[in-house]
Amino acid sequence: MTSPTHSLDPQVPMWLRVFSWFAVLWAFVLIWWGAAVTTTDVGLAVPDWPFSFGKVNPEGWWNIPALKLEHGHRLVASGLGVVVVFLFAFHWWRAEPKWRMIGELFGLLAVLAVNVYGVQKLTALLARSKGLKEQEMFDLAAQLDGSATKWWVLVTVTWVMVLAWLWRSWRYRGWSRLVKLGALALILVVVQAELGGLRVVMMSDGYGVMHGVLGQGFFCLLLVMAMLAEPTSLLVRDSAVRKLRVVSGLLVVLVLLQLVVGATIRHTQRQMLEATDILTTGGAFLPDWSNTQLVVIFLHKMGAIAAFIAAVVLASTAVKSMVHGMRGLSTHAGWLVVLFCAQIGLGVSVLYFHTHPKFEFWITQFHVVNGLLILAMSVSVTVRSWRAYGSTGELANR
Repeated sequence: MTSPTHSLDPQVPMWLRVFSWFAVLWAFVLIWWGAAVTTTDVGLAVPDWPFSFGKVNPEGWWNIPALKLEHGHRLVASGLGVVVVFLFAFHWWRAEPKWRMIGELFGLLAVLAVNVYGVQKLTALLARSKGLKEQEMFDLAAQLDGSATKWWVLVTVTWVMVLAWLWRSWRYRGWSRLVKLGALALILVVVQAELGGLRVVMMSDGYGVMHGVLGQGFFCLLLVMAMLAEPTSLLVRDSAVRKLRVVSGLLVVLVLLQLVVGATIRHTQRQMLEATDILTTGGAFLPDWSNTQLVVIFLHKMGAIAAFIAAVVLASTAVKSMVHGMRGLSTHAGWLVVLFCAQIGLGVSVLYFHTHPKFEFWITQFHVVNGLLILAMSVSVTVRSWRAYGSTGELANR
């Protein structure tokens, strides 16, 4: 059954929809670049943050492969930050009086800048406390007074201000979904930058895992914004579409868990995998549960099987939705199965070619990017099915 629906977001002009997809593309390139940094293990090639060896652009960085990857990753990330600021500003500009919006935006950016400054000072001090002050890149830490208290206070106060502003704006200002998500994206891009800085300065794999996972989650946030900016016109209420929402949502959760486990493996076993056997893990079907690294690899294998089964169920459910004019959803779900088959093949290849560096780099890169495509396609099917069933649904075969 189809019927007219109301729009939860004001009609978005074509130029802003194109800009939204441009942000998605930029984020995709950034994730590829970040994956290359991790695959080649050059994440610590630049030891300070947010500058590189104390400079915006260190001399000759383009001619040094490690610096080209790590510093280039930072430049691309900075560019995405600027894109997100404008994306949020454009949506907000259309929602509120211009003078108020401009003043408030500059105030928000100022608070975020102070927060980043506080995190930089704090991480430099913490790095010195770990016995790293003798290294040249931590010279700035020697200028600190030896107490981290004031920097903790500064960082805490600024984050409380930002989060209070976000909560109030979401709850009381009547913003559309796109303005709300744009505000969230702006804050998350700062969080992501700070996690990257903590990973470098503190030399922490834990921060590296969080940085990698949040990066892919942030990509999905931009993807959802781009999809919500597209016009909608169809409302379908059918049990097949309702089931599609449930299965696609479950698949997104499974894929996200896979990304967390995969990121853990990439950051904690980036130099050598604990086990490279394909059908077993460490020579046995069930791993040695006292060996955390073997357990993580085993969970990644089992997670792949669970997610693949969910993708097959999703494709089967999507086929039933075709009779309601939602051919596009079944097409997307079918491509998901294809991507999963490719992903399993790439995963097996990573294990098989682990002793061949040239092959290993490209196979690992495509394994990461294909995983991102699986997540993006899963999110796409979920958003389209939820919009089609519950609010403003798009003609899914466009």
